[in-house]
Amino acid sequence: MKNRLKAAIGISIACAIILSFLFNIGYLSNINLKLTDNLYGGQPALNSIVIAAIDDKSLQEIGRWPWEREVFADIINFLNESKTIGIDVAFFEPSTKEQDEKLGQAITNSGKVILPVEYTSFEKQNSQVIGKDLMKPPEEIRQAKGYGYINVITDRDGVTRAVNMNVSDQYDNFANVVYEN
Repeated sequence: MKNRLKAAIGISIACAIILSFLFNIGYLSNINLKLTDNLYGGQPALNSIVIAAIDDKSLQEIGRWPWEREVFADIINFLNESKTIGIDVAFFEPSTKEQDEKLGQAITNSGKVILPVEYTSFEKQNSQVIGKDLMKPPEEIRQAKGYGYINVITDRDGVTRAVNMNVSDQYDNFANVVYEN
């Protein structure tokens, strides 16, 4: 009986060491990610949030990407009954002056638009990663109600499962800004 118990303990310890090693080198990381997806995924969306996605159907109806900024101005005007309008499209490069002014005017008139900013470099401060250089929309369209950074953490399998929530003292995460407004 003692020999069987010792053998069982020895096998259990060996299995634990081997599994720990495999997890440590990332060999089983895809299995771990899939388990995490099953644990946390599949939750129904809140009824108070509507996501207007840019998908194949909208590309067929509106046209080839990137869309003119006037399209986004029309969307903002259409959604003006909303409490908050979060636009997760990066307007970091200037368009034509006329297009930028139309979008800027729609943002100003609405007073409900949240736009993204993005950090392009980071530095470590006291064991925390902080955003350093920032991309913002052109001046003509910076009249938004708020801004949030859109930097995310993408796993090895190309799926985004996490967001670093404390990258900036100046801006909050985009999703939080939209949710809180």
